[in-house]
Amino acid sequence: MLAIYRFDTVRPSLANLMLYVAITLGVGIGNTFANEDGAAFKFYSSDKSFADAKFDLENAIIEKGLKIDYAGDPGRMLQRTADDVDGSGQIYKGSAYMQFCSALVSRKAMKADPRNIAFCPYTVYVFETVADPGVTRLGYRVASWPGPEESNQALDEINELLDDIVRVAAE
Repeated sequence: MLAIYRFDTVRPSLANLMLYVAITLGVGIGNTFANEDGAAFKFYSSDKSFADAKFDLENAIIEKGLKIDYAGDPGRMLQRTADDVDGSGQIYKGSAYMQFCSALVSRKAMKADPRNIAFCPYTVYVFETVADPGVTRLGYRVASWPGPEESNQALDEINELLDDIVRVAAE
Protein backbone atom coordinates (compact mmCIF):
# COMPACT_ATOMS: atom_id res chain seq x y z
CA MET A 1 0.00 0.00 0.00
CA LEU A 2 1.49 3.30 -1.08
CA ALA A 3 -0.17 6.57 -0.16
CA ILE A 4 1.01 10.17 -0.15
CA TYR A 5 0.31 12.33 2.89
CA ARG A 6 0.65 16.09 2.77
CA PHE A 7 0.54 18.24 5.85
CA ASP A 8 -0.64 21.69 4.90
CA THR A 9 0.60 24.82 6.54
CA VAL A 10 -0.30 28.46 6.31
CA ARG A 11 2.21 31.21 5.77
CA PRO A 12 3.80 31.51 9.20
CA SER A 13 3.74 34.58 11.38
CA LEU A 14 7.10 35.79 12.68
CA ALA A 15 6.45 34.12 16.06
CA ASN A 16 5.48 30.81 14.41
CA LEU A 17 8.46 31.07 12.09
CA MET A 18 10.85 31.53 15.02
CA LEU A 19 9.26 28.59 16.86
CA TYR A 20 9.48 26.41 13.75
CA VAL A 21 13.15 27.26 13.22
CA ALA A 22 13.93 26.55 16.88
CA ILE A 23 12.23 23.16 16.68
CA THR A 24 13.84 22.11 13.42
CA LEU A 25 17.39 23.06 14.42
CA GLY A 26 17.48 19.99 16.64
CA VAL A 27 17.10 17.62 13.69
CA GLY A 28 18.59 19.55 10.80
CA ILE A 29 17.68 22.50 8.69
CA GLY A 30 13.99 23.03 8.04
CA ASN A 31 11.83 24.54 5.39
CA THR A 32 10.08 27.55 6.85
CA PHE A 33 7.86 28.43 3.89
CA ALA A 34 5.04 26.45 2.34
CA ASN A 35 5.24 25.73 -1.37
CA GLU A 36 2.60 26.95 -3.79
CA ASP A 37 0.08 24.28 -2.83
CA GLY A 38 0.72 24.74 0.88
CA ALA A 39 2.68 21.52 1.52
CA ALA A 40 5.77 21.84 3.69
CA PHE A 41 6.19 18.10 4.21
CA LYS A 42 5.59 15.11 1.98
CA PHE A 43 5.07 11.59 3.28
CA TYR A 44 4.63 8.19 1.71
CA SER A 45 2.97 5.41 3.64
CA SER A 46 4.19 1.83 3.37
CA ASP A 47 3.27 -1.53 4.87
CA LYS A 48 6.97 -2.44 5.14
CA SER A 49 8.37 -2.98 8.61
CA PHE A 50 10.18 -0.01 10.08
CA ALA A 51 13.52 -1.85 9.86
CA ASP A 52 13.00 -2.74 6.20
CA ALA A 53 11.86 0.78 5.30
CA LYS A 54 14.86 2.32 7.09
CA PHE A 55 17.23 -0.07 5.30
CA ASP A 56 15.60 0.72 1.95
CA LEU A 57 15.81 4.47 2.62
CA GLU A 58 19.54 4.19 3.39
CA ASN A 59 20.05 2.17 0.21
CA ALA A 60 18.04 4.59 -1.94
CA ILE A 61 20.35 7.41 -0.82
CA ILE A 62 23.50 5.38 -1.44
CA GLU A 63 22.26 4.16 -4.84
CA LYS A 64 22.09 7.82 -5.93
CA GLY A 65 25.84 8.03 -5.23
CA LEU A 66 25.25 10.11 -2.09
CA LYS A 67 26.79 9.69 1.36
CA ILE A 68 24.76 9.86 4.55
CA ASP A 69 26.53 12.45 6.70
CA TYR A 70 24.48 11.99 9.85
CA ALA A 71 21.64 9.82 11.10
CA GLY A 72 19.57 10.24 14.22
CA ASP A 73 16.69 8.72 16.16
CA PRO A 74 14.25 11.33 17.52
CA GLY A 75 12.09 8.66 19.16
CA ARG A 76 15.00 7.47 21.27
CA MET A 77 15.74 11.06 22.29
CA LEU A 78 12.10 11.55 23.32
CA GLN A 79 12.21 8.39 25.42
CA ARG A 80 15.53 9.38 27.01
CA THR A 81 14.30 12.86 27.97
CA ALA A 82 10.69 12.01 28.90
CA ASP A 83 11.23 12.34 32.66
CA ASP A 84 13.02 15.68 32.23
CA VAL A 85 10.17 17.28 30.30
CA ASP A 86 7.22 15.64 32.02
CA GLY A 87 6.62 13.49 28.97
CA SER A 88 4.52 10.40 29.14
CA GLY A 89 3.78 7.72 26.64
CA GLN A 90 5.84 6.46 23.77
CA ILE A 91 5.19 8.11 20.38
CA TYR A 92 7.27 5.99 18.00
CA LYS A 93 7.83 2.29 17.63
CA GLY A 94 10.75 3.28 15.42
CA SER A 95 12.07 6.55 14.03
CA ALA A 96 15.10 7.75 12.11
CA TYR A 97 16.28 10.65 10.03
CA MET A 98 19.22 10.84 7.66
CA GLN A 99 21.06 13.90 6.42
CA PHE A 100 23.02 14.11 3.18
CA CYS A 101 23.72 16.52 0.37
CA SER A 102 24.30 16.42 -3.38
CA ALA A 103 27.17 18.58 -4.60
CA LEU A 104 25.65 18.81 -8.08
CA VAL A 105 22.10 19.75 -7.10
CA SER A 106 23.18 21.94 -4.16
CA ARG A 107 25.63 23.88 -6.34
CA LYS A 108 22.83 24.66 -8.81
CA ALA A 109 20.57 25.80 -5.99
CA MET A 110 23.19 27.95 -4.29
CA LYS A 111 24.41 29.41 -7.57
CA ALA A 112 20.82 30.43 -8.31
CA ASP A 113 20.55 32.04 -4.87
CA PRO A 114 23.22 31.81 -2.14
CA ARG A 115 20.47 31.82 0.52
CA ASN A 116 19.59 28.29 -0.60
CA ILE A 117 22.43 27.14 1.64
CA ALA A 118 19.60 26.80 4.19
CA PHE A 119 18.38 23.61 2.46
CA CYS A 120 21.66 21.71 2.75
CA PRO A 121 21.92 19.14 4.17
CA TYR A 122 18.75 17.47 3.01
CA THR A 123 16.84 15.47 5.59
CA VAL A 124 14.67 12.42 4.95
CA TYR A 125 12.96 10.41 7.64
CA VAL A 126 11.11 7.22 8.40
CA PHE A 127 8.88 6.37 11.35
CA GLU A 128 6.24 4.02 12.71
CA THR A 129 4.02 5.29 15.51
CA VAL A 130 2.67 3.45 18.51
CA ALA A 131 -0.78 4.80 17.63
CA ASP A 132 -0.68 3.38 14.08
CA PRO A 133 1.40 0.18 14.22
CA GLY A 134 2.12 -1.61 10.98
CA VAL A 135 2.14 1.59 8.91
CA THR A 136 5.56 3.05 8.22
CA ARG A 137 5.83 6.58 6.89
CA LEU A 138 8.76 7.93 4.92
CA GLY A 139 9.09 11.58 4.08
CA TYR A 140 11.02 14.76 3.59
CA ARG A 141 10.67 18.50 4.01
CA VAL A 142 9.80 20.24 0.78
CA ALA A 143 12.52 22.73 -0.17
CA SER A 144 10.63 25.89 -1.00
CA TRP A 145 10.50 29.58 -0.34
CA PRO A 146 9.21 32.53 -2.35
CA GLY A 147 12.51 33.25 -4.07
CA PRO A 148 13.49 34.16 -7.63
CA GLU A 149 12.34 31.83 -10.45
CA GLU A 150 15.84 30.44 -11.10
CA SER A 151 16.06 29.54 -7.40
CA ASN A 152 12.64 27.88 -7.45
CA GLN A 153 13.68 25.76 -10.44
CA ALA A 154 16.82 24.65 -8.61
CA LEU A 155 14.80 23.82 -5.49
CA ASP A 156 12.44 21.78 -7.65
CA GLU A 157 15.47 19.62 -8.56
CA ILE A 158 16.18 19.07 -4.86
CA ASN A 159 12.55 18.09 -4.29
CA GLU A 160 12.61 15.70 -7.26
CA LEU A 161 15.73 14.04 -5.86
CA LEU A 162 14.23 13.72 -2.37
CA ASP A 163 10.91 12.50 -3.72
CA ASP A 164 12.60 9.85 -5.85
CA ILE A 165 14.65 8.59 -2.89
CA VAL A 166 11.70 8.44 -0.50
CA ARG A 167 9.24 7.03 -3.04
CA VAL A 168 11.62 4.24 -4.07
CA ALA A 169 12.23 3.32 -0.42
CA ALA A 170 8.47 3.27 0.30
CA GLU A 171 7.60 0.98 -2.63
